[in-house]
Amino acid sequence: MSKLSETIKKEIIEEATRRGVFARNIGYQEFLELYMSYQDKMKEQEFAEILGINYYRLKKIKSRGTKTKSTIEKSKVISQERIQDIQEEIRSKGYDENSTISYEELLRLYEPYKTEMRESRFAEILGISYSNWANMRHTGSRANILKKSTSSISDERAKEIQEDIREQGYANRAINYEEFLKMYAPYRKEITEEEFAKILGIFYLNFQNMRKRGVNVRILKKRKIKSKTNINQNPDNETTQIDSEYQDDLESQTYEDTTPVELIEKCLMNGMNREQAIKLCMEKFDLTQEELLEEMIEALVEKKRLKRTSEGKVYLGEDR
Repeated sequence: MSKLSETIKKEIIEEATRRGVFARNIGYQEFLELYMSYQDKMKEQEFAEILGINYYRLKKIKSRGTKTKSTIEKSKVISQERIQDIQEEIRSKGYDENSTISYEELLRLYEPYKTEMRESRFAEILGISYSNWANMRHTGSRANILKKSTSSISDERAKEIQEDIREQGYANRAINYEEFLKMYAPYRKEITEEEFAKILGIFYLNFQNMRKRGVNVRILKKRKIKSKTNINQNPDNETTQIDSEYQDDLESQTYEDTTPVELIEKCLMNGMNREQAIKLCMEKFDLTQEELLEEMIEALVEKKRLKRTSEGKVYLGEDR
């Protein structure tokens, strides 16, 4: 997705909320009415993503006349300016970096913002990590809020933390969320989970996938890429094993104007195995397995390798 100003994103969210689009089913015609004012500023898919409509659902409402739910991805579009405003509003109520709150207090503070963002996102803005938020909900524990941001950690201190982790043998290793929490424990009074993840070189998206989906993420990666050999560049037409560093580069890219099937093909051509390619595609386009399967079927229909009846059934050649 091209870089859009936070002001435009916020404006779109506000307009969609004003029209009552948030978290309800909308058809393609209503989607176009919203999009019309922004068609010169962004592509249709970009606009859909702001509303929380993924690639597959957009294609479905366009081609089949169905409706889809607009679940606005507020965690992705809240501007830094808005985050600072919220934090100042909370401070104006008498809270500061030394304050601890219960879950009941969190809910009271969250009330004015509940149509604007998810509860977990509000907790994150207050400096409460995902695991601490979950503990508050389930165990009744309290959590510190409005902790100092990463800017309070000097570059020198960040390097010290990185060196500590390297000495434990974790450099260039893939870890899960449980391991991450164990590594984070000695520093939890100093920085948030998200800040610690950044120090380890974990991108925000990868951190969310590790935390919510159980994905393993490589930390403190070496920057030198050993091999970028593409199968098309190999004179003997033999697949060269892709370096894990290059795979990480593939995963961190954005794929503008790329369909899910094209992304899978791109990954396979660059040496990624089929399971990894499918997993990456599902994450990038926010697809379920069923949605990805349907996308693959549509691609085969478009290439005339499969045929579809007027009732929507798919068959191979003349075999009906």
